[in-house]
Amino acid sequence: MAQSTKLWDRFFEDKHGKLVIFQKPNKPIIIAFVGSFFALLTVAGIFHILTTYIAFTAWLTWSLLELVKGRSYFRRTIGALVLIFTILILWWQY
Repeated sequence: MAQSTKLWDRFFEDKHGKLVIFQKPNKPIIIAFVGSFFALLTVAGIFHILTTYIAFTAWLTWSLLELVKGRSYFRRTIGALVLIFTILILWWQY
């Protein structure tokens, strides 16, 4: 039982034992939210296409960074889920 508790604790902690669930937003996630917001405001046109591409590129960048460099297994899992979700949306839209 101690091993499973240790693994569960490790899921939310970094290698130093510090709890890592949320952190200060980095540039890709800020760009992703802003791009997504403006893509939702517009219906069609070049501005919509541009903001959509910017948002998807930022989401892909952020998710790959979290997947590779996430400080806890939780953050890596979130990165993997966002990557899969973003790829599915891209595949479904186009």
